[in-house]
Amino acid sequence: MIAEMRMQILHAHMFPVFVPNEYMYTEYAKTLPDYKNLEKWQIYASAVEDFMRTQGKFGKNEQQLREKVSYQKFIWGQKDEVTVNGKTFYWPPRGKVGFKSFTDTDKSK
Repeated sequence: MIAEMRMQILHAHMFPVFVPNEYMYTEYAKTLPDYKNLEKWQIYASAVEDFMRTQGKFGKNEQQLREKVSYQKFIWGQKDEVTVNGKTFYWPPRGKVGFKSFTDTDKSK
């Protein structure tokens, strides 16, 4: 196991407790798609996610969970094929990939 033993600067930001209020359920909810059919907990969860994403400077990931899990299994070597965002990837790669394997022999000799 490798460890790094040097001092690092940590920037911790403290925020007040995120307490839901009527403004959030009425005005903020209007910014959400199909907000009239959402329950209060869904509006609250969306507001907390939005706050964390903006404060942490994270992007929004619209990828389906089943695609994430399938991709993870592909990376771990449990699957030989994965389709992500409509594009299919294989391992081992199929077709021309720009390199020659060690088992290929030069038949022109």
